[in-house]
Amino acid sequence: MKSRLELPDNIVKALEQAANQNGMTVVEWISERLAQANGNGKVTPTADDVETATARLESCIADYGISYGIDNKDIDCDLAREYGDADADSIDGTSE
Repeated sequence: MKSRLELPDNIVKALEQAANQNGMTVVEWISERLAQANGNGKVTPTADDVETATARLESCIADYGISYGIDNKDIDCDLAREYGDADADSIDGTSE
């Protein structure tokens, strides 16, 4: 059975690009992806997909050392001073 499917040009281009990157035709690429679908319409990622995604995620992670929490009293004082509160320094309890 053969059927025609009308797709927007941007979808067709994306399909062609994905297929070409994998050395396949569009039909082969779609067939492979459908075969990987786990019954709920979602495609099960390949090991390469997971590895690539993990590498991309890890490239976004920054390590700034150990975090000791947030000093809310200092933040409150800074905000109060910024907005003109005359008693800004008394917020932290150091002066009355």
